[in-house]
Amino acid sequence: MLLAALLSCTIWAQAQPVLQPSIGIGALPNDSDAICYIPPFYSINYDSVGYQVGDTVADFTLHQLDGTPVTLSDVMSDGKPVVLMSGSYTCIRFRNNKDVINDIQQIYGSSINVLIIYIVEPHVIVDWSPYRPEEWVTLANQDAGILYRQPTTYGERKAIAYDMLDSMNYQPTMLIDGPCNNWWLNYGQGPNRGYLIEPNGVVNALHGWFDGPTMMGSIDYLLQVIGVEEHTGAPPIKTHLYPNPVHGNASLYIEGEERHYDLTLTDASGRTVLRQSNLQNGQNKVELEVTPGIYFYRVTGKHQTSIAGKLVVQ
Repeated sequence: MLLAALLSCTIWAQAQPVLQPSIGIGALPNDSDAICYIPPFYSINYDSVGYQVGDTVADFTLHQLDGTPVTLSDVMSDGKPVVLMSGSYTCIRFRNNKDVINDIQQIYGSSINVLIIYIVEPHVIVDWSPYRPEEWVTLANQDAGILYRQPTTYGERKAIAYDMLDSMNYQPTMLIDGPCNNWWLNYGQGPNRGYLIEPNGVVNALHGWFDGPTMMGSIDYLLQVIGVEEHTGAPPIKTHLYPNPVHGNASLYIEGEERHYDLTLTDASGRTVLRQSNLQNGQNKVELEVTPGIYFYRVTGKHQTSIAGKLVVQ
């Protein structure tokens, strides 16, 4: 617990992270600016490219679809962690991750910043894929009618992103990679990558393929370490509900100044699905007889001291 307190003080005291020098872009590209040559990355290990856990990431300035610039260091100046993920319309996995991406924004939006970086298209018609030396059009894209050539200009890339947002509602802020694919080349090639970045700019978690439930677990742990939890009243409680995500029963560790605590678990609609009373300091078994999904828990003491968090049941 002392380590968590020290990390909390260290991380939150640094409101302006010191990132690696910017990879660009800077000024808003013109819609007519040509997309630079896209080098092939056949048979690469997506986990081995880009920044690794423990690395400090580079700053960048990219733009939203309406041209609004967003600079990573400015976003991080509020002292919150950042989730970065890449994607594009022809990436089936990115489309399939839409709901969990929106869940991350909805659940954690007050505690972290979430950014989507729109990058090169992986499954295009006529042109070769960046990831396979052929025209790699999937059956899923054919069935859905999502058939595009690789954009040749910045404006064409934006146009496909607009098409995607017209048909799919992504809630996090979306930025467009620049004409020379600066983000994709520096942060790592891959159709749907994910990063969790600590408030000091250091990579906490890397996903060569973005995995929503695993990312949620990493976010939960990081927010506990740096002290972003909901506390009301006094004296304070410290808890750790694990594993998270969980399959089967869970364990709840409690550290506080009271003798007994109550646990309440609610589903996404606010319906209470579990109550356990008279929990004590130390280890407590939590028997979960609920369907897979996202749940919210609250541990409350006798004097209404409470702490809240999220649990993913698989």
